Amino acid sequence: FTGNIQIKNANTTVSDLGVAFDKINFLFEANNSDQFDITGSINSGNSQLAVNGNAGINQFKFPFILNVTGNNFLFYNTKDYEFYASPKLKFSYDRPTMTLSGALDIPKANISPQDFSSAVTLPSNVMVIENSSTDNLESMLNFYFDLDLTFGNDVYLNTSGITAKVGGNLKI
Repeated sequence: FTGNIQIKNANTTVSDLGVAFDKINFLFEANNSDQFDITGSINSGNSQLAVNGNAGINQFKFPFILNVTGNNFLFYNTKDYEFYASPKLKFSYDRPTMTLSGALDIPKANISPQDFSSAVTLPSNVMVIENSSTDNLESMLNFYFDLDLTFGNDVYLNTSGITAKVGGNLKI
């Protein structure tokens, strides 16, 4: 396969996240091999995510690797939540394994839900059935994480009479 597909200066708004993504540019390019290369970028506010990687062609497994990097990228902006992220992430897939690795820094966030009425709970008529034998179950997809999540110096929680500065890191 040879050739390319380009997406130039696209934009979209994700109203549930409260953000508009603009200057979306991607290039998918195949050069006589069993894979195609992916390069691209997405803007939100005054920041940009960069994406690069490759994906297999002609393989039932459809393996891929995508690297996503950015700095202070606005990815959630509603009246209750505002999050900026600085990702250095790698997504990879080689059937049946999907892996997310790298670091996700949250340098700035304001978490101030008015209430928790939008919290999701299970209906009262849901029954949980336990199966003690998993011998016959085979996972269609295995997920693996090697992720460092770090909260920066500008992360605040303000809800239900609680005001706090949030910080620290979590290894997932």
